[in-house]
Amino acid sequence: MSNRTPMIRQSSWLMSIPQFLLLGAAIAIAVSVTESASTGMVIGAGITLAYSFGSRLILAGAHQRAMRLIKQQQYEAAITEFEASYAFFERFPWLDRLRAFVMMMPSPAGYREMALLNTAYCYSQLDDWPTARVYYERVIDDFGDTSGIAALTLKMLDTAERTF
Repeated sequence: MSNRTPMIRQSSWLMSIPQFLLLGAAIAIAVSVTESASTGMVIGAGITLAYSFGSRLILAGAHQRAMRLIKQQQYEAAITEFEASYAFFERFPWLDRLRAFVMMMPSPAGYREMALLNTAYCYSQLDDWPTARVYYERVIDDFGDTSGIAALTLKMLDTAERTF
């Protein structure tokens, strides 16, 4: 089954700096231990990659499961996983704030914001527009007008309501 669900992935160059620094440090350590530039580069890059994927798998597992469920168009199950992701990062907000270091995630939006946006999207796919609106408004309330996705979607909903 081919699914053309749009996925938006935002990246911040500023938040990518920690990734480059950690990669450089891992390569430098591996080169000094192996005393071989080529071997050290491969080992350092491999360690960085394993850390990046491993930390996201462990800490953002519910979010990743939810994204897979969206791709499979299982929106109700995805909502449950996004709620679990939101609850986890609500309990440990420092992980969300330091995601560029802890999980090597260069997104300007945190996992809590992404969980709310994706929950709203899931409700919209279930044609539950009133609940979707509540979640988009919650994004604006919790994270301000920095969420262009929520603000744009709310404008679109307002226009659609006035038109129809």
